[in-house]
Amino acid sequence: MTTNQLIQTANTYSVVERLKIVEGILKKIREDDLPEKEATHTVSQNSGILDFAGVWSEEEASIFESAVQESRK
Repeated sequence: MTTNQLIQTANTYSVVERLKIVEGILKKIREDDLPEKEATHTVSQNSGILDFAGVWSEEEASIFESAVQESRK
């Protein structure tokens, strides 16, 4: 499957499901880039993807965090 095919497939899911997918992918990338011991301490249960993104405005971060929290219910 090509990158574009994967993106097209992902776009058929709801926003909540896409957020779960993105969060899972970014968490794995972050873990792959860190030594195993450090990776477990980097991911916060409350912030998740927002810590990784770090470049969003407060409003964007708040909206996205709400969506991620909703997806985890």
